[in-house]
Amino acid sequence: MKKSIIILTVFLTSFITVKAGMNQDTSFYFLNELDVQMQVDTMRKLIITKLWSNPRIAFDYVKKFKTLDAINEEPINMVQYYYWTGMLYEMFGDYKKAIEYDFKALEMARKAKILHLEASALNNIGIVYRMQPEYREKSLFYFHQYLEINRKQGNDKRVFGAYSNLAATFEDLNNNDSAAYYYKLAYDLASKLRNKQLIALSLSNKANLLFAQGDTLGFKENLLKAISINKEEKYIMNLGSAYYKMANFYIDEKNVDSSMYYNQKLDKLAREYEIEKYEVVALQNYAEIFELMGNYTLAYKNIKEYMLLNDSINGKETDEKLGSMQTLYELKLKDKEIENLKISEQLWKQKAMLLLVVGLAMLFISVVIIYFISMKRKKDRLVNYQQQIIDKKENELIRLELEKSQAKEEELKTEIKSKTRQLTTHALNMIQKNKLMQELSSLISQISKKAGDEQKHQLKNILVLIKRSLHLDKDWDLFKMYFEQVSANFFEKLLQINKNLTSNELRLSALIKLNLNIKETAAILSIEPDSVKRARHRLRKKLGITDPKVKLATFLAQM
Repeated sequence: MKKSIIILTVFLTSFITVKAGMNQDTSFYFLNELDVQMQVDTMRKLIITKLWSNPRIAFDYVKKFKTLDAINEEPINMVQYYYWTGMLYEMFGDYKKAIEYDFKALEMARKAKILHLEASALNNIGIVYRMQPEYREKSLFYFHQYLEINRKQGNDKRVFGAYSNLAATFEDLNNNDSAAYYYKLAYDLASKLRNKQLIALSLSNKANLLFAQGDTLGFKENLLKAISINKEEKYIMNLGSAYYKMANFYIDEKNVDSSMYYNQKLDKLAREYEIEKYEVVALQNYAEIFELMGNYTLAYKNIKEYMLLNDSINGKETDEKLGSMQTLYELKLKDKEIENLKISEQLWKQKAMLLLVVGLAMLFISVVIIYFISMKRKKDRLVNYQQQIIDKKENELIRLELEKSQAKEEELKTEIKSKTRQLTTHALNMIQKNKLMQELSSLISQISKKAGDEQKHQLKNILVLIKRSLHLDKDWDLFKMYFEQVSANFFEKLLQINKNLTSNELRLSALIKLNLNIKETAAILSIEPDSVKRARHRLRKKLGITDPKVKLATFLAQM
């Protein structure tokens, strides 16, 4: 029996999906043959399958979902109704209604303590606010809440989504530092999960940010990594998007060979997997590339093929829409014919009562209209009052969140200042210690000239100890620890430029970054100032600084 119900459900799911654009009322009729819970499960599957491919049909399914008997039996069903409705209104561009349903979903999810749907509602609210430039900063508050819930639940994939949403929002707000920070968190999490699709997506997002910042080298490097992963794992749509970005970049650069190479990759992928939208943009790119080459015949040929294919695709969509409209029109005509027949059959019986019925109907309609106008005004006042309460709560929460963020920022600044003072103090102590040791060594050398043989031997041993103290690495280890707390990954970045840098050259680089002069550097390293100058010259060569206008200290300060 259970097996038969499952088979029937699968059949109905397929049948309703195929007929949805033709006659949804007929399809929904078969739902009545299922039990209450099976109706809910079937409609849920239908909504999910159409949510992204055909939002209009999905909207009809959501409306039907609300009418099912089981909708009020479990709070999760009503939360999902509000959640889907808000999402679909957002897709249609009606942000006012979208935010209204999203807040209803949030309120009900919190009352029912359905944490994952509460998080989804917060994310939807953030997306709606992000779509509207005047409310974009507001979206950060809801994305942060979405992030915190998913962190607590350990849902790493949703955490990745929160990082990506925050990064994209900061990028829209031209806050590139914060955008880069969250893109890095997204990339690190994707790497930790070993999810290559998410890694490739992070690299592609980072490439977009670097391009906006004018870092074309970083843009190409990250996009090439994304292409490699997408190609290896056969993420076809993402791979096509990456090829398209790279081809357009080289077209803007007027680099014919490279733009042709990546556009041919895009064209081949589109034809192999029959992805028409990539075929269209590939033809458009060919036209631009041949125009750059001065081959206007081929440019014209490709732009003509682009227009034909683009019109063909749009024509298919139009034919589908017209077919659906024709079907609905025919159904309405049939309904109208049936209705007219019924009216004709009953008309002779109702002539005597017609005036009375019309009068009563008009009276009833007037009462109903008055009633609905009154109820609408009452509802509008209630909605406005509730909106004022929501806005007040929102503003209070945003204020508290901002105060918390500012406090954390001040704490971080204080910590950095403290560590910088420790680093400077330690460097000065090293200078004073080495200077004292050198003066002591010089004094002992003078005394040794006048001392006896036995005393000379003892003084020589003391000089050896002093010299050894000047070259102890203990002070340098402590200095390095303080330095790395202030300038994270400094030494790693230097070694990425030249892995053959010696430990003395790394120390010299750190002292230069601290703006110590040649004499102070010589005192710390226990060498002559001329030796410091020569060491700085060798360091410039190893770091590849050939332009004499570029100062070594300026170069290292940017690392």
